[in-house]
Amino acid sequence: MPALYDTFLIQEPLREDPFAVIHNPDDTATRIGIYRKSILYFEERHRTRAVERLKYELGLLYAQQGEWERALKVLKPLWEGVSWRREGWWAILGALGEVLRESAVSCGDGEAVIRAAWEGMSSSFLLTELIEAQVLRLGWRKVTTSPNAYIIPET
Repeated sequence: MPALYDTFLIQEPLREDPFAVIHNPDDTATRIGIYRKSILYFEERHRTRAVERLKYELGLLYAQQGEWERALKVLKPLWEGVSWRREGWWAILGALGEVLRESAVSCGDGEAVIRAAWEGMSSSFLLTELIEAQVLRLGWRKVTTSPNAYIIPET
């Protein structure tokens, strides 16, 4: 007897989650295209939170793929003007800062590392060990007289 799929309460799998096909890691280009179109769509409608979330997810996707320059290009402007800071959404702001720092370290953008690390060292975040490891990975040395002071090497 053939298997029946009852669609009375639940739709067929493809119709229930039309983006299920996109979750395939080989389909990254499709996901990036959908994120970009979605960002444009929500920007036209002035949906700031949706745009910020989608930009974060796009930057995170780039970082997961190891495309650090693209991730930094998306995340750096987002970091500077994100509304999450004003609204006290520290958990997601901390996650954004973590990805931004990792991208900045990989690209050698010391200014972005310092800016994100400085805010990340506030009492609102619990990422100080991660920040210290990333700053030291840049080749900076820690000043022992002050717990959060670093010296940038001359280039």
